[in-house]
Amino acid sequence: MTGKLAILGGGKIGEALLSGLLRGGTLRVDDIVVVEKHEPRAAELREKYGVATVDVAKAAAHADTILIAVKPQDIGALLAELDAGRAWFAARASSTA
Repeated sequence: MTGKLAILGGGKIGEALLSGLLRGGTLRVDDIVVVEKHEPRAAELREKYGVATVDVAKAAAHADTILIAVKPQDIGALLAELDAGRAWFAARASSTA
């Protein structure tokens, strides 16, 4: 994998993916941002892995790839936040065509 990655959700699954990508050398810490809505958990991820934790808008602006790792009951709110960035998705899609 190359490029920038945003992991939306810093829970157990998000952390497992983050850990594996870093441990395997797939991506560097500078290539990954994490969105985590609970500040104590975000602080834990920053301290443990050295990743930046950002809001959804900044993650979308950073990323070439977005990985969604949230619980099913949280996906609606997350998609609503991403919906505000629909122009971003359209711009990204047209730039890769």
